[in-house]
Amino acid sequence: MTCEDERVDIKFVAPDKTVSFIEIKPAETAKKSIRLAIGQLLEYRYYPNANKADRLIIVGNVKEEPDDLEYLAHLKKLPSLEFSYVHWPEGEKSVPDEKFAVFVGK
Repeated sequence: MTCEDERVDIKFVAPDKTVSFIEIKPAETAKKSIRLAIGQLLEYRYYPNANKADRLIIVGNVKEEPDDLEYLAHLKKLPSLEFSYVHWPEGEKSVPDEKFAVFVGK
């Protein structure tokens, strides 16, 4: 187990060589801990183009509510995460049409 290895709060390598990234996020609610940690964990796991962990674990200081547990169960079922990124330059009033196509699947 290592701390702050590759910026991850805790990296744990099990005897079977599986890797867990653990992000510690104290917050007012479990929902907020999840929100704060998920982006970091995804970055640590995948950026720039590799799968560097088998498990992502969030540690918070507040007990989960039923909705939090339901949300986490739903996330575990997702087969893949698909994201798009659109640069919207500061000061521009609208997104150019060719960039908007990303949102409508064209």
